[in-house]
Amino acid sequence: MKKIDRHLRMLAPIGRGSQPVRGPEELMVDFCNLCNLHCLICFNYSPLSPCPLAIDERRSYFPRDLFIELLDDCAKMGGTRINLAGGGEPLMHPQCAELLSEIRKRGIEVSITSNGTLLHRFPELIDVLDSAFLSIHAGSADAYRRMHPADPQKSWENVLKGLKLLRDAAIPTIIGFIVTTENYNDIEAAIRLCGENGADIAIQPLKPFIRKEEGSLQLDPDKINSFQLTGRHMEELKDRRNGFFKLASELGVTILGLDEMLSLDVSRAGSDPADHVNDPMGTYYDENPCYAGWYFARVLMDGSVTPCCQCKDKITIGNINDIRFKDLWFSDEYRRFRDEALEVPLRGTDIWARCQCGFCDMVMKNKKVHRMLTGRGLFPSLLRLAGPFFRRRRQ
Repeated sequence: MKKIDRHLRMLAPIGRGSQPVRGPEELMVDFCNLCNLHCLICFNYSPLSPCPLAIDERRSYFPRDLFIELLDDCAKMGGTRINLAGGGEPLMHPQCAELLSEIRKRGIEVSITSNGTLLHRFPELIDVLDSAFLSIHAGSADAYRRMHPADPQKSWENVLKGLKLLRDAAIPTIIGFIVTTENYNDIEAAIRLCGENGADIAIQPLKPFIRKEEGSLQLDPDKINSFQLTGRHMEELKDRRNGFFKLASELGVTILGLDEMLSLDVSRAGSDPADHVNDPMGTYYDENPCYAGWYFARVLMDGSVTPCCQCKDKITIGNINDIRFKDLWFSDEYRRFRDEALEVPLRGTDIWARCQCGFCDMVMKNKKVHRMLTGRGLFPSLLRLAGPFFRRRRQ
């Protein structure tokens, strides 16, 4: 009943001119820029990056007092989950243990996006976690070394230790797997690794091009393109698709994102993300709205609040150093974003011009929300009945 009530309060108010009645289902916080690895495809620490993070930026982490204030707002608003992420490894935040405990004290779920290599050093933190996303991008030691050529060999062993801790504590875990020419043959091994550790797998494409805006620190497009999948790779993966899903079913593993990745047109590798708006992930918004502004928010290291990961460099609602998060969440600025994101087609709107919709990270979640709002059955019917009440209440 608690989950039904939560979904009802999150989804029923959705509509133009309306506002949420509670805080975001997921609040992602860029928690820490410190990191102990140099992943090949990392924006900030890759050995391929032409603009590595400046020393002061590498040492930056979310201020404790501002984080506590953010937690208080989230708790008062009925926020569901805080995901600790960022440009580095969250477990390297010097006050990580204390702040994770502060999240739990407020009755908020704790999720972490981690490289997994430090979990074995903090076994006491496992009891605080509700879920984990481990960015591993490999299923074997060999592929892991190819994806982490500058890192110690023992890192893989530490990942396995961390996975075992999460498995033994029954913490829901997803292994992140960004597919490149260095690891595409390791997907089956990664599925097996998930099966051994009670985890699921999220498969994503390596984005063909990362904009290098003024002041941003991104990968060199010429270098990163050498790791892009070609048509040959994609055809091979399509041929193996059914085998992947069959193996996953046998092992009790859920595969996320594989079909979406296989739908991409890799012939435009090296092009701007805007060129991929006619791929299925981009054309989805020609017929369906974006609901991200109703269930998600991200707070960047500098306190900026952005409504989704793909528009973090272009769309900012405000800054929690100036305005409390609860005031931003219910602000006119956020309302305008939500209203515009509900337009169909989204193509041609200001959001479309400033967000990388062709590589939307929210497509799967938006599809799920859309099914809940428009589908058949008891819960969608209940949402449609409750919607007018909630919308009148918030207008």
